Amino acid sequence: MKSNRFWKEYNGYYELHFYRFNNEVVVLKFTPDKKDKTKYWYVCKDLNVTEGDYEFYDSLGEAKEDFELQYEQYLEDQANYYADLLRQWNEE
Repeated sequence: MKSNRFWKEYNGYYELHFYRFNNEVVVLKFTPDKKDKTKYWYVCKDLNVTEGDYEFYDSLGEAKEDFELQYEQYLEDQANYYADLLRQWNEE
């Protein structure tokens, strides 16, 4: 785990914390389903999941790893979008 991000657990709810420009923010929250042990409910404003959605995983560790990868992909997509926008801005 990188030192600029970490997980916290509160009564069965898990939060992915990230130090964004030296400010700690919660970027994603999830909880295992009460009935289906492979179903994990999550919310993440940046991923446009504000009402809650779910994914299936074999373990808590797999869920954490995949949620981190999803957020990393989001950041990469945003960086690429703005790099493309800047290129367009600078075109003659």
